[in-house]
Amino acid sequence: MSGKPTPSATLHRFAAPMLDVLGTDPKPERLRQALEVAVAIWNAVVLDEWEETTRYTAAARGQIVGEYPELVEVFDGMAERKREDFPRESWGVTAWSLDRDEDGAFRLAVEARLRSD
Repeated sequence: MSGKPTPSATLHRFAAPMLDVLGTDPKPERLRQALEVAVAIWNAVVLDEWEETTRYTAAARGQIVGEYPELVEVFDGMAERKREDFPRESWGVTAWSLDRDEDGAFRLAVEARLRSD
């Protein structure tokens, strides 16, 4: 087994600033909403990197901030976090799920793929 973190662990680490504000026992729906935003930001930045553009991040920002104007700084900060803190992670999230394990703790599962030309 290599020492490289799984996509699930990486996405959890990326989303941590958003998840931390939810507290130690967040409602599942709030947790899912935060993860949806984190995945949207992650994928937009990755697609921009793949295609050497900014249109995906701009579109995601417009959609998310249009619906939740209070998230403008969060969006911008998280997009920058992806670029700065996770530059070598060039995979996109194709699917994810959030379940509870037998102890009641949340468990994030992520399916990811690299760019295919």
